[in-house]
Amino acid sequence: MLPVAKDVIAGPAPLKNLAMVYTWSEDLDQAFDLLSSLSKMPFGIYYASLKREPYWEPLRKDPRYEKLLAELALRDGVEIK
Repeated sequence: MLPVAKDVIAGPAPLKNLAMVYTWSEDLDQAFDLLSSLSKMPFGIYYASLKREPYWEPLRKDPRYEKLLAELALRDGVEIK
């Protein structure tokens, strides 16, 4: 495994996994901090992943989730209905 600075394609994957661990352990502050960083990286996190994948369920009750989702929708060119 290489850091993001050396591998922009596979580098974010361990960070995404860590964000999942923070989410499952209900450390939402750490999860949102990491997801915010991932949202700014190529191959980090995408709108569809955050919106549809069930392992992000604990985040969905937090107001920061909607804000992050809106930022990702704008970045990914998703039209929200």
